[in-house]
Amino acid sequence: LGSMLLAVLGMAAFWRASGGRWSTASVATFGLIATPYTISQVNHLNQLPPPFVLFALAALVTALRRQEAGRPFAGFWWLTAASLLAQAAWSWQGFAYAVLAVAVLSVTWLVYWMRSRTSTWSLLHPAVVRAFAPLLLAVVGVLTLAQPQLDLGDRYADFERSRAEVRIGSADLHHLFERGAYT
Repeated sequence: LGSMLLAVLGMAAFWRASGGRWSTASVATFGLIATPYTISQVNHLNQLPPPFVLFALAALVTALRRQEAGRPFAGFWWLTAASLLAQAAWSWQGFAYAVLAVAVLSVTWLVYWMRSRTSTWSLLHPAVVRAFAPLLLAVVGVLTLAQPQLDLGDRYADFERSRAEVRIGSADLHHLFERGAYT
């Protein structure tokens, strides 16, 4: 229940950061948590929307939009890093999505602004300078959180899954087009 509530709040924050109005945020949150798949998986924490991914994206979008507008934005890089760290502590499954989402959004933003401006360095330098310390601290925090699990893998040789086991349990392109209960 707490994870769902955080996902709702995170989606509302992301909606607003992306330019949506607070009055319509309920539509976005309903679209996130009321899908048949989410409702059917409500008792599986690792299948629910990872809440801090949404907070990380909201903070990142706000940082980038504020930088573009010439307003102070460094604090939002700290919120992005704190959200990544919170997601790592909350659920490792969601952490991978958080890192991927932040990376894709950052690269997309960079390519967009490189095409529309003449001086890439004047755009990139402030973001890199202000993002370096928060993201470095997040990396150290994530590695600290991961250490007990990494130690567990060292102590028990059979703790890890084989390549075949991972491949059998993973989705492939065929699963995207398969007509199933949640299509």
